[in-house]
Amino acid sequence: MVTRWSLSSLWDEETFLLVYMGEIKMEKRITGHTELLGLIATPIRHSKSPVMHNAACRALGLDYAYLAFDIQPDQLEDAVKGFKALNVRGWNVSMPYKTTIGQYLDHITPIAKMCGAINTVINDHGVLTGTITDGTGYMTALKDQGIDIIGKKMTIVGAGGAATAIVMQAALDGVKEISIFNIKDASWDRALENVEKINSQTQCKAQLFDLNDHETLRKEMKDIPKCNKEWIESLKGKLQVIIVSNGKDQKIEQYFKETGIDYIGFAHKPLKKNLLKACEKMNLSPDKVMTIGDSLFDDVYGGKRNNMKTALIKDVEEER
Repeated sequence: MVTRWSLSSLWDEETFLLVYMGEIKMEKRITGHTELLGLIATPIRHSKSPVMHNAACRALGLDYAYLAFDIQPDQLEDAVKGFKALNVRGWNVSMPYKTTIGQYLDHITPIAKMCGAINTVINDHGVLTGTITDGTGYMTALKDQGIDIIGKKMTIVGAGGAATAIVMQAALDGVKEISIFNIKDASWDRALENVEKINSQTQCKAQLFDLNDHETLRKEMKDIPKCNKEWIESLKGKLQVIIVSNGKDQKIEQYFKETGIDYIGFAHKPLKKNLLKACEKMNLSPDKVMTIGDSLFDDVYGGKRNNMKTALIKDVEEER
């Protein structure tokens, strides 16, 4: 449909507006074929999941709409029955229902059983299957970066929900050994249970250590640079990379020298001097360089004030 109505009078979240020579063409995203996806939790209105998933569906050309549902504890069973009756294709599960929704489902995957938690429900023609995707996402991300840890050793710090899913999935996928480090807090007993499950239900050997045991932590991490080195080697010939760090660790500096990656330590980011020095070393103007880091102030602000592109590495789970 083509109309000459004003832009402001037409706009809503379900309408795409394309302007052609002063005319506005409306294209409805929601059709009679659109299927429903969602997220259940309480509270839920702060969640960014609908924004992310709807954007992903549009980008991938998938005819789905993703909504957030604030479900109260006494409504959980009825909500699951309702979603099944309405043929909701699938939904994510957040707190406080990750450990309780399983009783209302038809199947639970082995990884979800090992973790004792579910964050995703798939509705396959009326059959509801609960699973957890944190570990799958982590292992897939490693693979996408050319990092192969199958048959090798993993050292991980933490034993919370995401860490539990990661070590369980790694064990199921074929990682040979896993060393888990955690402080002796409320997660310690769960970490002990995770180690027992991995050792009894998989071919992987798992161990648990106190995070305060720094000597053992250093020992268990000694082989990790081999994995990182493979990834760094894969960058050669594809990208120019320089490590610019506010720290000054001689061991790290020596490691990067061995890989052929230049390292600038004690950089005083977000000050300009050493970021510009990195550009000079690569013979690139700042507008051709991207800074990537986990500090909004040091890395993003530091890059922006030098007219560089920037990328902030951040845990998206905390946004849910």
